[in-house]
Amino acid sequence: MLQTSLTISGDLTPLPAFTPPPSPTLAPDFTVTYKNIDSCKGNAFVRFTVVNTGSAGFRSAYIKVTNLKNNEVTQQAVNAFDLTVGCVVAQNIAPLGIGQTGYLQSDVFQKSSPKGQKMQAVFQLCTEQNLKGSCVTQTLQFVAK
Repeated sequence: MLQTSLTISGDLTPLPAFTPPPSPTLAPDFTVTYKNIDSCKGNAFVRFTVVNTGSAGFRSAYIKVTNLKNNEVTQQAVNAFDLTVGCVVAQNIAPLGIGQTGYLQSDVFQKSSPKGQKMQAVFQLCTEQNLKGSCVTQTLQFVAK
């Protein structure tokens, strides 16, 4: 192992003080796309794919979906980004790590199937459970197919 020693002499006051740069701030961000319509026990819901494109993980999300034709609104908050197929959780994803793909879905639509309808979804993803920490919000309009 190499050892070095340093001896400093003289007046050090004219030397500038070194201030280290601040630590990088984590910047949460994501992209979201409409995936499909699915159903559970005859109730229709819409599913979305979410990709964590930021530099912080996500631990919770809020999703609000509005059918722009009949104004039916569904909303829910979750602490996971699970892939479901019908009524079954096919893949548990919690938390949603940096660069990872996860899934969000609306609550069920009670009035009618959203198929063929123009929809709007608002997503809020947060770095802590129960919609706490740093949160990012995005809106997506799509036609449910």
